[in-house]
Amino acid sequence: MKKNRIFFLSSFLLFSSLSADPEYQVIGDINFSAYSGAEDIITFQHSLIVGEDKLLGRPPTIQSVGRGFGRFFEILAWDVTNVYLGVVQHEIFGHGYRIRDLGTEYAKVKGYSFSWEGAATHFTITNKMTTSLESTISMGGVEATAILANRLRLKWLESGKIDGRESALYSFSQQDITNYVLSIGKGAILPEENGHDINSYLYLLHATYPNGKLTKSQLKARVLINYLDPFTYFSYYAQGKFVVNGKPMNIPMIPIGSYKYLPSVRLGLTPFGPEYFLENFLVKDNNPIYFYAKWGSFAGNNYYGFGVEQSHLLSYKGWKIGYRFDAWRQPYILFNEGLLIDLPSPERSSDFFSQNFSQAKAGSKPSEHDLHKKRIGVAMSVSIEKQIAESAFSVYFQPGFKTAGFLPGQALRAAPIIFGGVSIKF
Repeated sequence: MKKNRIFFLSSFLLFSSLSADPEYQVIGDINFSAYSGAEDIITFQHSLIVGEDKLLGRPPTIQSVGRGFGRFFEILAWDVTNVYLGVVQHEIFGHGYRIRDLGTEYAKVKGYSFSWEGAATHFTITNKMTTSLESTISMGGVEATAILANRLRLKWLESGKIDGRESALYSFSQQDITNYVLSIGKGAILPEENGHDINSYLYLLHATYPNGKLTKSQLKARVLINYLDPFTYFSYYAQGKFVVNGKPMNIPMIPIGSYKYLPSVRLGLTPFGPEYFLENFLVKDNNPIYFYAKWGSFAGNNYYGFGVEQSHLLSYKGWKIGYRFDAWRQPYILFNEGLLIDLPSPERSSDFFSQNFSQAKAGSKPSEHDLHKKRIGVAMSVSIEKQIAESAFSVYFQPGFKTAGFLPGQALRAAPIIFGGVSIKF
């Protein structure tokens, strides 16, 4: 058994050592998920950076006071652009995706509003909506931005560098949940007229699990773990380096033999309570391997999972093959049983909740058995790329399947995983 384990590990690391060039994807899936949004936003951002460099005759690597001031104001402009890109991910590919995934049987997107003061996703619900499901909509925004931060980290590790103009997109996305949680007001967990995603999430979580207890101050204390993310500080340094000399920052990593390694930790949300992630990034020849473990506990439920992903496992004559695998044990998501929200109006907004919540409808309260049932689930997919002749373009296809359960950025029900599009090197 020990020899088999050693053989498996050696084979895995051998395949993992194959190099991969930085690539950007324009992809889509049936409900425009957070993964599609993240890849498309990153590609759009990178195309703006490349276009700017060509327009201005970059790279702007001259170190002088005048050019430093110019790059400082340039960074400010990029910060505004990146924050708005992050907000698009939060609303359209976060709240919006969760609504689209549920389907019109439960909810429907009516539109989005964006302004200097903030943004919101407007939607309607049907009488089939449960607190368990609506909590996924409330937390969908910070779920999506965490995925955007993760995709951006993998792009950085492929290139080995961080361009300071990309930094604000990462820091906004990675710390979106942190800033949202820390902005919760004091007092009881009640719906607020002006709304708040995390406040709404806490209200719905406690409505689903009446015996659970998670105060605002407890959640604020837990989310501070997100400040242990090293990439957040790298992104700030990369901004300063860009201002000083216009150069990208080389990513420092821990050497482990011929590999380089970096860990990160963060807090995430689920419809059955918060969970911690221990994220790991292993790189050789600019080919990152991402693997994580996650765990949490709320209202007498313990839940956990793990996953691994590598976009380039094998390369052969213009073909590239990668994989992703996730597994979990978690409580059931309540589709047909649970506390129904009986509001005078079915109108909703991601940042607005009416104060007129009623008690649960008769017979809608789930049993303790229902609230503590667990299921084991898995998700598996393979990514396939085929270069188009000798061009910088490749056709991208990622088929797979997941069982029922909550996995960030994926359908709540058992469903096929199908992404398609193109990959671009530029």
